[in-house]
Amino acid sequence: MGLLSKKIRRDQLNLGDHIYTWRLGYSYSHHGIYVGDEKVVHFTRAPGPIIFSSSNEYPPSHHSGDDRVECCSIEEFLCDGDLYLYEYGVMTPLFIIKRGGSCTPFTSDPPKDVLHRVSILLVKGFGEYHLLKNNCEDFAIYCKTSFLRVDGPYRGISGQIQFLVAIINVFIFSPVGSLPSTLALVIHGVLYCGLRLMFNKEDVKRVASRTMMFYSSDVL
Repeated sequence: MGLLSKKIRRDQLNLGDHIYTWRLGYSYSHHGIYVGDEKVVHFTRAPGPIIFSSSNEYPPSHHSGDDRVECCSIEEFLCDGDLYLYEYGVMTPLFIIKRGGSCTPFTSDPPKDVLHRVSILLVKGFGEYHLLKNNCEDFAIYCKTSFLRVDGPYRGISGQIQFLVAIINVFIFSPVGSLPSTLALVIHGVLYCGLRLMFNKEDVKRVASRTMMFYSSDVL
């Protein structure tokens, strides 16, 4: 993937790293937090009929509720996939260029704060799993930053979802049907960049772990 995502080796992992692995031919990624001893804590949907989920179903090592925050081995997490490091504090141009779900302009908190949030959510949970509003990437970003979107129709700040929503909105709302192809491409590009930046910053604020149940209970 090169520029689009940062592949790493297991011996490069540090406590509190936000990691992910691509699934189904790079069509989506599954995210978690590395907690040491070859273990990863991640947010996964409960078993049952679904249209699409960003996680395979594993028997939980530790769980909370039906939609689980669980600790599993890194082998279970990767599910034969490659290991990638989610990047924090990237510059705006790089954020726009890179694939959604691989980086964020937000700055990560120190590892001790990240692991503290992970330990709390492993017990309290992260609310109900929702692919668009409250998914595994939202969980990992929250653990790293304490950021949530607290207003509007979507609570999550998942880069994968923002990426897809931005592309869909560009093609729905851009009036370029009769414009020259070059101009249409420019307009699409400008709209896409603007939407990516807007979706990433809109209504986002820090939420303390102790108040997580208040926010996560209203996800759906």
